[in-house]
Amino acid sequence: MYINSKNLLLTVCLYACINTSVVNADAPEFEFSGFANIGLTYSNSDVYGFRTQLINEGREGLSLTPDSLLGVQTNVRFSDDFDFVAQVVAQDRTERSLGNFVELAFLRYQINRNWAVKAGRFSTNSYLFTDSRYVSQASYWVRPPVEMYSTAGSLGNMDGAKIAYTHETPFGYIRLSASLGQSELNNDSDSGEFEISYQDLLGLNIELQSDDWRFQVAYLNANLDDFNFAQLEEVRQAPLIAPAILAPFFQEVETALIPDGRRVSYFSIGGKYYFDSFEVTAEFGDYDSDWAFSPGSRFGYASLAYTSNNIMPFVTVAASSRKEEPVVIDVASLQGQLPPPLLNFLAVSVEPANKAAAGASVSQQSISAGFRWDFDSDWALKAQFDHYRIDENGSGLFLVLNDGFTIDQKTSYNVWSIGLATTF
Repeated sequence: MYINSKNLLLTVCLYACINTSVVNADAPEFEFSGFANIGLTYSNSDVYGFRTQLINEGREGLSLTPDSLLGVQTNVRFSDDFDFVAQVVAQDRTERSLGNFVELAFLRYQINRNWAVKAGRFSTNSYLFTDSRYVSQASYWVRPPVEMYSTAGSLGNMDGAKIAYTHETPFGYIRLSASLGQSELNNDSDSGEFEISYQDLLGLNIELQSDDWRFQVAYLNANLDDFNFAQLEEVRQAPLIAPAILAPFFQEVETALIPDGRRVSYFSIGGKYYFDSFEVTAEFGDYDSDWAFSPGSRFGYASLAYTSNNIMPFVTVAASSRKEEPVVIDVASLQGQLPPPLLNFLAVSVEPANKAAAGASVSQQSISAGFRWDFDSDWALKAQFDHYRIDENGSGLFLVLNDGFTIDQKTSYNVWSIGLATTF
């Protein structure tokens, strides 16, 4: 029987409630916790709207919404080896259905000292800080580098089952884990629906940690299915109704835009190292895909921080580069191959597809500098300046204002941020 994400979450939550009332003779133990970040962001552009993740709103000028969030978590312990965890994070999502705010909802069973299993919605562990990316108190950045973490919102968790093996070592521990399930991207907006399902989602992860360093390798592989967007039927019908000489080009557009049945994969490696008062962090990711709305890319960053009493200044450099040029049909290259009237018709017809591919393309570099000040045991003040250099048709991480399409020339973009982070 096929169980979609919503049904699986409901099943896990109901099972947790049943266990709360009947499975354990002793009363379960409840623990509530939370985290918050109150962030004020200013961007100096009338071209771009700033967003911290691809599935969040883009905001211009002075705004409290891009970096502000509130997370609450509950842990229900039924026994020493069986518990339930749920986490909801309120933030500036474009599509505001409940599923876009539920980050965690899983049952966990500790089989023995080394082996544990989870079922429900849990982290994909695809980045070094996947689990803590929303807990601003856990890092010195106002936000993790967007070149690496902007996409984490769309594939930072999954619904399914996971098994993990942890082994103690002389330096600390090593953890191996494997997961299987699915995930859904729901990014509906005023421009229409945009949904896709990542089926047969396989996750593999290796983590090593000691007192002075941490290292992680992650791999994800999924089958794209159940894609839906506003112009879906028009794209499907175009090859059938177009003149025969143009049908192959419209078929090429359909193949580029509609990924049903194709697979995507992701690989990342990252580490953190402490020495004296310094902290070095670096991550690299490689995403393989030929889907025009989410094209293949490579991205990464390196960051250096220094701790002096309760103040931690830092500097970060980051980049994201596309693997191919963002064009579906290069109409200019067809000059002389088609009669001018047909060439003009093709150019007008495929222009939306080319603009969509360019709008999803990311090619940029950034440098960031800031500091964290722990003025209280539960509160931290952070400030950060980000300077982005964006290549032609490479602004896919940000919202393009006005006509909504990417900029076909090199641009720069500055963002100033200040925030208060706490846990409770």
